Amino acid sequence: MKRFLLIDPWITDFAAYDFWIKPLGLLCLAALLREAGAKVELLDCLDRHDPGWLAWQGWNSARERWDGTGKFHREPIPKPPVLADVPRRFCRYGWTPGYLRSRLRQMERPHAVLVTSGMTYWYPGVREVISKVKKEWPGVPVLLGGIYATLCPEHATREMGADYVLPGPLSGESLRQLWDLLELQAPPSPQWFAELESLPYDLYPNLRSAAVLTGLGCPFRCSFCASGILQPQLVRRDPKVVAAEIATLNRSRGVVHFAFFDDALLVAAEKHFLPICEELRRLGVHASFHTPNGLHIRMITPDVAEAMAAVNFRTVRLSFETSNPERQRAMGSKASEEDLALALERLESAGYRRNEVGVYVLAGLPGQGAGEVVESLLAVARLGAKASLAIFSPIPGTAEWRKSVESGLFPADADPLLGNDTRVPLRSPQFDLSAVQRLRDLTRWLNRRVEEGLFNFPDRESLVGWVLGEAEFRLAGAEAVGGTSGHLRGMGA
Repeated sequence: MKRFLLIDPWITDFAAYDFWIKPLGLLCLAALLREAGAKVELLDCLDRHDPGWLAWQGWNSARERWDGTGKFHREPIPKPPVLADVPRRFCRYGWTPGYLRSRLRQMERPHAVLVTSGMTYWYPGVREVISKVKKEWPGVPVLLGGIYATLCPEHATREMGADYVLPGPLSGESLRQLWDLLELQAPPSPQWFAELESLPYDLYPNLRSAAVLTGLGCPFRCSFCASGILQPQLVRRDPKVVAAEIATLNRSRGVVHFAFFDDALLVAAEKHFLPICEELRRLGVHASFHTPNGLHIRMITPDVAEAMAAVNFRTVRLSFETSNPERQRAMGSKASEEDLALALERLESAGYRRNEVGVYVLAGLPGQGAGEVVESLLAVARLGAKASLAIFSPIPGTAEWRKSVESGLFPADADPLLGNDTRVPLRSPQFDLSAVQRLRDLTRWLNRRVEEGLFNFPDRESLVGWVLGEAEFRLAGAEAVGGTSGHLRGMGA
C-alpha cells in the first residue's frame, strides 16, 4: 500500500485568525487517494486543536470564542525584504517548525508528500515547510498544489523547491498527471466532486469545527475574484449527501460549528441550498452554521431567509462591496443598495436582528477614493447592519489585478508578496496605512452605534476629511477628533 503525507502549511503574514479554516482542496484529494487504495496521513499546521500541538504548548485545550473561532499561535519572524517598508510585525501563524519537525520524525517515510498552498502572498510559509520536509526525508518527492500554485505557477516552480508544481483545478488532465506521478491506477472520474460522499475529517483526531463545501466554482465573474480561474465550472454535490455528512459529524464527532465555504451557495437555491436546509431539519441536526465567504445579496429570498433561521445560521455575511452605482456596474452589477435593503428586510422578517448581519465593504480598489468607502460604510450603517471592512488585495489573473498593473501599482511579474493587503495601501495614491487604519476605526465606531441603536452620523464630507487626515470634526457631546490622531475618541453621542 502506498503511503502519502498531506501537509497544510502555516501562514506567514502581518495578521491571521482562524475563521473555521480547513484545507478543503487537500481533504478532497485525501478522499480520492483513499479511494485509490492509498494510506493517507495529514499534518495541518493550522490545526489549533491537534492533541500533540496542545501538549507541545502545555495546554489542555485551545482557547476559542463562542462560535468556534480563535487565535492562532503567533511567532514573530524576519520580514521578507520586499515588505521591509511595512511598519508592522511579520509573523508565522500556526505550528512552529520545531513541532512540525517532531511530527515528521515520528512518522514512517512516505512515498510522496503533497503540500497545498493558500493565499499567493503566504508563499514564504509554503517554502519553509517544503524545506523542512526535504531536510527530513531526502529523496522523497514533494508535490505542490493549491491556490498559490495555480495562480502563480511560474513563481512557485522557481521559488518553492518542490519536485513538481501542479496547478489546478483538480480535474481532468491535472488529476491524470498527478495519478501518473504517484504511480496510481485509474484516476478518478471527471464527476468525482459531484460523487463525493464525505470529506475525511477522521484525519483530525480532535475535530472542533468543520468547513463544508457543497459546490466548486461560481457562475459570476466578479472583477476582483479568482473563483472562475480556480474552478471554471459550477459543480455541486447532492444536497442529501451534504446534509448526511453534516449530521454524521454532528452526532459521531460532536461538531457543532459548520462553516460553508462555497462561492455560490445560494445560486439556484430551490435546487440546492433549500433542499440542504430541509434535509438538515429532517435529520434533526442541532448545530450552528456560518457563512464567512459572503452570500449573494439578491439571492436572499424570503424562503432562503426563513430556511437559514430555521436551521440556525448564526454568522450571516453578505457581499455588498460598494454603494457606488458606477463601480457596481463595472464589477458585474451583483448588488445595489436597494438589493441590500431588501435582503435585510427579508432576514429581519425571518427573525434576524439587522445588527446581527455583517456586510462586506471593499476598500482600496484601483481608482477608488476614500469618499466611496465612507459612503458605503454609511449606507450599511443607515440600514442597521454592521460593516466588515475588507482591504483590497489584487489576485493574479483577475480584472482588478490587470487594472492594478496598468495603474502602475506594481509590474506584471511582481513578487506575489506585493499583493499583501497590508502592503498594497503603501503604493496607492488614494490610500495609505493611516487612512486604512482610520477606516477600520470608523467601521468599528459605526458598528458600535448600530449595536446601540443610534443612527445619527456625521456627514460624509467631515468623515472623508478625517479619514484622509485633512480635517477634524465634532460630534454632539463628543471631544474634537483631530486629523492626525488616527483614532476616534469620545464619540458616544
